Amino acid sequence: KIKKIGVIGAGQMGTGIAIVGAKVAGLEVKCVDLNESALENSNKFVKNWLEKEEGKGRLTADEKYDVLNKMSFSTRLEELDQTDFVVEAIIENFDIKKSIFEKLDKIVPEDAILASNTSSLSITKLASTVPDRADKFI
Repeated sequence: KIKKIGVIGAGQMGTGIAIVGAKVAGLEVKCVDLNESALENSNKFVKNWLEKEEGKGRLTADEKYDVLNKMSFSTRLEELDQTDFVVEAIIENFDIKKSIFEKLDKIVPEDAILASNTSSLSITKLASTVPDRADKFI
C-alpha cells in the first residue's frame, strides 16, 4: 500500500503532482529538488494556493493545515529512503533522468515504484536504467 510518495522536481509540474498526492490522495509527500530556490517557490505556491482554496470555501482551515503537514521539501534524495512511490518531473533529458533513477534505485525500498512524468522519452528505455526494478517502473 502506498503511504509516502516522493516527487523529484519542484517546478510547476512537480508542485502540482505533490499537491495532488497530499490533498487528493491524502499521502505524505516529500518534494526533492537540488535547487533550494525552486523548493522555496514550490512551498510558497502550495501555501498561497491553499489560502485561495480556503478563501473560496473549497477547504477548511483544518484541511489546509492537514495538507501542509503532509508535505515536506528537501534537497536530498536520500530522504526518500522510506517512500513507496517516487515520480520524477524534471527536465526532458535522458542522461539526467537516468542518473536520478540509478541513484533512487539504491535509496528507495525494494518494493517501491518508480515513475516518470516524461512527455517525450521512452518509458521502456528509462525503465532499463534500473533493470532489477523494471517491473516496478511506470
